[in-house]
Amino acid sequence: MDVEEIALLCYIRRRKMKKEKKKKKLWVHPFISDRNRSGIFFKLYGDLRKYPEKFFNYTRMSIASFDELLNLCRNDLTKQDTIFRKSISAEEKLFVSLRYFASGCSLMELYYNYRLGHTTICTIIREVCSVICQYQEQFIGLPKTENDWDKVARGFETIANFPHCIGAIDGKHMRVIKPMHTGSLYFNYKYYFSIVLLALCDANYNFLYIDVGAYGKSSDSAIYKDSALYNNLINQSLPVPAANPLTENGDNVPYVIVGDEAFALHETSDGYSYEDTLTVTGLEPGTSRNRDRGGRTALTVRDKLADYFVTENPLPWQDKCPLTDNIQVIDKRKNQDQDWFNMNQHLPAIKNLYFVVAYGHIHKNILSMVHFLTANLGSD
Repeated sequence: MDVEEIALLCYIRRRKMKKEKKKKKLWVHPFISDRNRSGIFFKLYGDLRKYPEKFFNYTRMSIASFDELLNLCRNDLTKQDTIFRKSISAEEKLFVSLRYFASGCSLMELYYNYRLGHTTICTIIREVCSVICQYQEQFIGLPKTENDWDKVARGFETIANFPHCIGAIDGKHMRVIKPMHTGSLYFNYKYYFSIVLLALCDANYNFLYIDVGAYGKSSDSAIYKDSALYNNLINQSLPVPAANPLTENGDNVPYVIVGDEAFALHETSDGYSYEDTLTVTGLEPGTSRNRDRGGRTALTVRDKLADYFVTENPLPWQDKCPLTDNIQVIDKRKNQDQDWFNMNQHLPAIKNLYFVVAYGHIHKNILSMVHFLTANLGSD
């Protein structure tokens, strides 16, 4: 018998050994069989429902939202009982899955807490995710009519005093275990493995569009340009309202999507580079390497929005901004140094920067200006 035949026999024997299933010592481990009496779900679920704040802290979801989601998915999650054992209820499946999503704990930790097999928990989480995704289109979708887009814009104008804004966009890295044979595809600039969620939201933080699953190494701008949202905007296939004036007798201004510096200004020519975002009149602007060569560009649209923020009054809640407590100090400083710009004139525009900060969409130049102002407003 030569070496090749011996190697072939060893390979066949090895495959046969792998196929042989390991015999279980117990059909159900006693630790798991005591689930109905000692499991966290049966001990904690009823008590948490008595305290809405505790329930929200545990599941990151209100009781009303939990019940609504449960009623939506109950039929798909419910299995038939057998003569050998009762099936896991839809409530427990959803409760375990939400705890996993909220805490990011390991499956073994859930195994010891809920007394469910770790393979069973893995199956439950996959099942719940699959069922929820079936109803995605009922709750997440771009506005289908011009009136729907206009409602989104009115929401931003009412809540944030930001006119002609039809969405806030950003990306989020979600940690994953490195998939096999992927090299550095999922390794991001934060030095961990992830996939990216790109989302467009309205003023009430409701998702209008999501794109999930991109490689962690991909930038937000690259993901955005490969998305269906970008293609629809470029092809003008979305019923976005036509440009109209911000104020009476003003120039027509198109509708915009707000984002951070990763998302380039769109209505512009190739080769243009704009260093700043919304500016405040009276501050020395940064030098632009490329000048506007005429025509309708994103720079002119940005300047029109900046003029609007300067001239319009702030929202009532912005009067509580800490900057207003320093107006007297500012007036004193202004009298001492005439070169220091008039804060009373530009206070509304500076307050509007807090909307950008709140959404996490802030350009580095705006951030530097806010740091400068907050550092100097309280000084004599």
